[in-house]
Amino acid sequence: MKGYQELLKKLSAIVSERSLQPGDRLPPERELAPLLGVSRNTLRNLLHTLEARKLLSIRRGSGTYLHTCLLEYEDMQEVTGHDTARQMAERCESAYLFLPIVAVQSAENIGVRMIDRLQQANIALSRSLLSGETPLIYEDVVSFFRILAQGANNQYFVTVVENLFAYSDLLGIIITRLSQRERDLMFASHVKMIHALRERDRVYAADIVCEYVLFFAYAAEEHCGVKATDLVFAAMQEREGDWS
Repeated sequence: MKGYQELLKKLSAIVSERSLQPGDRLPPERELAPLLGVSRNTLRNLLHTLEARKLLSIRRGSGTYLHTCLLEYEDMQEVTGHDTARQMAERCESAYLFLPIVAVQSAENIGVRMIDRLQQANIALSRSLLSGETPLIYEDVVSFFRILAQGANNQYFVTVVENLFAYSDLLGIIITRLSQRERDLMFASHVKMIHALRERDRVYAADIVCEYVLFFAYAAEEHCGVKATDLVFAAMQEREGDWS
């Protein structure tokens, strides 16, 4: 992701300066964010991306622990990855199958405070969509779905969601090429999701997230020629006209 290579280099320098080794704990977020010159939200997204790549682990209530000194990963390409069109299509299919389960469980279990966090994440998304900056849009979308998964009260759901939304160059290109109308539709889906959770409507929550994934699959095909899998394509055909 644009800007993350520089952040990773700074993080590697901190690791080196403090002689941290695999198994050691990184400085806390309140200390690390100012050192990197970023917000804690941006820092969290970087750390979650690194965790998805098995470079570190985040333990709730304990801290973030190194799996490697990170120095050999200063090229962010190693961290962000390069999805092929087929891999992106398979990611969409996996999201189409898995995210409705997360939405249903979240509708059953999410608390009022977590819904408020979703609302704040959505406010941040509205600002990033207005700015048009792809990294910010990506970070706020990931933050929204991470909170959604946390609301399901299942940590494994959180891990899977973070892997489904792991950044790649192709994902960034798709987000960059979204039209204003498509960005408006994406934001509207977030609003509807929050409404479904407030109403504890499991069926509506699942339907909204299905629609969301199919919209993204449609955008991936329109803007980057990513052909959907047969399963996703059939589902898109049933909703033909929703986005075009």
